[in-house]
Amino acid sequence: MDALFFGGDFGMNISDNSLVDSEVARTQKFMTAGLENYIDENIDGIIKEFEPNELGSIPVVMYHNLVEKEEDEGLYARSYANLRKDLVRLIEEGYVPITTREWVSGKIDVPAGKTPVVLTFDDGHPTDFQFGEDGKPTDECVVGIMESLVGEYPDFVPKATFYLNGPAAFGDYEYDPDKISYLLEHGYEVANHTTNHLNLSTIPIEQAKEEILSQAKRLEAYTGEKRFSFSVPFGEKFDDYDKKIKEGLLGDYYMISSVNVGWCPTYSVYSKDFNELSIDRITCGEDDFELYYWLDDLKNNPEKRFISDGIASAITIPSSLYENYDRERFLNTENRVIVYDDETYKIVNP
Repeated sequence: MDALFFGGDFGMNISDNSLVDSEVARTQKFMTAGLENYIDENIDGIIKEFEPNELGSIPVVMYHNLVEKEEDEGLYARSYANLRKDLVRLIEEGYVPITTREWVSGKIDVPAGKTPVVLTFDDGHPTDFQFGEDGKPTDECVVGIMESLVGEYPDFVPKATFYLNGPAAFGDYEYDPDKISYLLEHGYEVANHTTNHLNLSTIPIEQAKEEILSQAKRLEAYTGEKRFSFSVPFGEKFDDYDKKIKEGLLGDYYMISSVNVGWCPTYSVYSKDFNELSIDRITCGEDDFELYYWLDDLKNNPEKRFISDGIASAITIPSSLYENYDRERFLNTENRVIVYDDETYKIVNP
């Protein structure tokens, strides 16, 4: 497969050497020699073997709690056994968990040929996380079930985003610092689900603002950050939600992302259709339009699915989809954009 370097728009005529020289010079500002060499040496093989498509969709899965028996499952609940079954299917079908924060960052660090999946758990239920007498997560909580799979699948790295209300979480009247610290130290994300889980569409805007901010401040005490991921209670937003958030409703605090109660895989973070303040989720379960339905759909229609190139600082996409790449969003990042067809690939300045 032939390689070409392109600056600016895809398909630019590079016969003008001065233009090429200036583009190469600008590239060096962002692109380390190590990354450049790695791409040169590996991308051809990666494209041939995996046909990466980083403009494809990924599942962001919505869970709440676990129950002992399958017959007790509800819309957002899974039995202990069925959560394990979900995770095994995801692993065996090439999905790799990442957090919401990692997804929105645009630095997607999963192996070539794999697909990111974001596992989300709302409300901080007791079955999400408990320590046993040995000081380790129990086998009957989300964290323990995820971590129990590492022995069977050594490449599996447990990750999830826990959207918490406050001040109580995981069955504790007040946050247990040991639990929050464990999650943060082991690669999980703790995120904002408001303090009191009120319907934001039915309360005054100042009250809605305080619901978000009070929980952001509570989380800041553990994360040290004013930036946070957010899950909208009941999926109900106040009027002009996106506009108000983007115009600074939250002051010094910054909402990185906002997930919905949605019913389909979400757009790629690199797509022009992606909106970080309106990320759709899939409900857990095996009925129509739940997790298994969409896993089947992505399996049967692989062209819809995000397939990683295995290079966190590169975005690789088929040339037929390049028009939908959000170039403006990633203009000043270090990400390299690689566009390919059956015969050649081209490195495009972000």
